[in-house]
Amino acid sequence: MRLALATCALGLSLALVGCGNGYNSSPASLSGNWDANLQQASGTAAFSFSTTLTEVGGSILNGSNLTFNPPTSCFSSQITESGAVQFSGGGYGYYTGGGTTGMSLTINGLSTSGATDTLNMQGAANPDNSVSGTWTVNGVSPKCSGSGGFTMTRH
Repeated sequence: MRLALATCALGLSLALVGCGNGYNSSPASLSGNWDANLQQASGTAAFSFSTTLTEVGGSILNGSNLTFNPPTSCFSSQITESGAVQFSGGGYGYYTGGGTTGMSLTINGLSTSGATDTLNMQGAANPDNSVSGTWTVNGVSPKCSGSGGFTMTRH
């Protein structure tokens, strides 16, 4: 009897392993039109912007049509936007059925004083089709420096 139970348990275990969890591990697509809201660590609003992101080859993130709402003196001209997408498989992620789609985005531009300011964002895709994470701005002016959290939503 014990041998039959052990054989049955082993067979059931192998069947469950063979079936998997029923999810496909694939990255979430970040291509599309996005609205971003950046909050200071204190919780006050820092920046808001709209942009169009395009994934290229599954790992490069290009940005275009960037508009700060309201306009900011930190990024007034010669603005560039680029980044990377990284998918880490495994785990039991909800958005992709296993794994996480990570994003890094860098925005460079000249402030009204002519100084170069850099906004770096690091985040991950969420189950509600948004992206959230942390950001830092490095600039000459105290107004153009800081850090905090952000949320990006498709529009």
